[in-house]
Amino acid sequence: MVAASRFMTRDVILLSAASVLAGLVVTGMIASRRNLVGKSKDETEVDKATSLVAALGVKPMFSKRLLELAAFKDRVGHVDVPLGSATGSKEIPNGLGKWVYTQRKRKADGQLKPEEEAALTALGFRWKLEPEELDVEEMIGRLLAYKASKGDMLVPKKYEIDPLLGAWVAMVRRQADPLLNGGVSALPADFRKQLDDIGFAWEPARRCGSNFMTGFRIWSEAKMAGLPTPDEKWCEQQREARSQGKLSEQRISYLNKFGFDWQADGSQSSG
Repeated sequence: MVAASRFMTRDVILLSAASVLAGLVVTGMIASRRNLVGKSKDETEVDKATSLVAALGVKPMFSKRLLELAAFKDRVGHVDVPLGSATGSKEIPNGLGKWVYTQRKRKADGQLKPEEEAALTALGFRWKLEPEELDVEEMIGRLLAYKASKGDMLVPKKYEIDPLLGAWVAMVRRQADPLLNGGVSALPADFRKQLDDIGFAWEPARRCGSNFMTGFRIWSEAKMAGLPTPDEKWCEQQREARSQGKLSEQRISYLNKFGFDWQADGSQSSG
């Protein structure tokens, strides 16, 4: 009974460890301890992660990846490691992107230990990666940092060093493009001006050359000009793709915003 009681007490402690220990880190208690023994006040993320590993007692394999993640943050300023990290990448250790993805899944499945969650949270780990929910000022800061490094704002959609920045820039371009929003830009005018003022690149270095996007631009431009459908064969391909579940919701949305006729006989204007 005594042993069982001890295990129960340990479990209760661990359940509250994430919020308590993350708070300790945020308030600088661990950093203060390091300073007392002669360490520099300007700690690196690796220094902080090393303290976390010692304070939280996480397992060696988790600790190894946590330190790799901290080193990545020291290099690029964030911990948003892309899932598809290239093998042999100079910036990203092999397998780190997959490990980061796995931690998000473990949390969603209720399998992430409190001390592990606390360690990741203290490093600034994002549990959800939705471009629409990102802080605008933070992303503009990242964009300006990209410009300072590269000399332009032509951020690739799949930018290995900062995949969230690439996704955010692509999202902004989609919102601004009238052809993808029923003929009218969906981007607020004041936000557009804010981005214009810093030299935002509204056109990517390379446009999507897929059969869908090539045909869609031709079709939507004709719709905006009030011209007849230029390629009925392309339209029929989209109807067929949708009926087979092969047309993404995003592409269906692009078409619906222009009142696409999903019935070949013209009896239905939208899906």
